[in-house]
Amino acid sequence: MLALCLIYYVLAGAAAIIATSSSTCKIDEMKSASAEFVGDLALPSSQTQLLISTLEGDYNLAAFLDGHDYLESGLISLACHVAQAILGSESVDTEPVGKTEVMLNWYVVA
Repeated sequence: MLALCLIYYVLAGAAAIIATSSSTCKIDEMKSASAEFVGDLALPSSQTQLLISTLEGDYNLAAFLDGHDYLESGLISLACHVAQAILGSESVDTEPVGKTEVMLNWYVVA
């Protein structure tokens, strides 16, 4: 459950930083925002550049931030990749889960 929360915060943080630069996601602005976001993670420099490149090259993330059609599975995959960079691959389980497991972990009874 902690990993899923982290994924949400990673995506929300990236979206907030990039969205504040402009309502339209231009390439230079996205590069700057990606670098700022990754810099705030305080990762080793070898991981930092790789993660910046991954975020900058993700067209699905750009579409999401621009308000265009995107694939949720692509954003989840990207968030898992970022979580693995932060926590280590041994701490982030990226195995596919079924709808039942998602409902058991995320369904909130009011």
